[in-house]
Amino acid sequence: MHCGATAMGPVSPPVTSLSDPPELPELVPSPLTFPVVGIGGSAGGLQALISLFEAVPPDPGMAFVVILHLSRDHQSNVAAILQRVTPMPVAQVTASVPIEAGFDAFQVKPLTEDSLRALVQ
Repeated sequence: MHCGATAMGPVSPPVTSLSDPPELPELVPSPLTFPVVGIGGSAGGLQALISLFEAVPPDPGMAFVVILHLSRDHQSNVAAILQRVTPMPVAQVTASVPIEAGFDAFQVKPLTEDSLRALVQ
């Protein structure tokens, strides 16, 4: 293995100066007045999601966006499973929808670059 690489791939050069920080995209302030909790995982993380939503109060004052890596070839029942453990409405999102505080949890299927772009616009 040569310098600048690991078993996981190339390594970024070390930051040698704070005077030239990397360029970041311009941030756009959110018009939302409540926190949005983003949760990512795979279908194998379903039990953790169930445990989380069982413990979240009915009106937490925040929105939850759950993005799971799911097969496009199989129908998902994650939304129905999560709906059984939380009083918050759970919606399977396939297009852009407004995010609302206190009662919405979303599950996206299938996640593609286009569907993710549509959700954040």
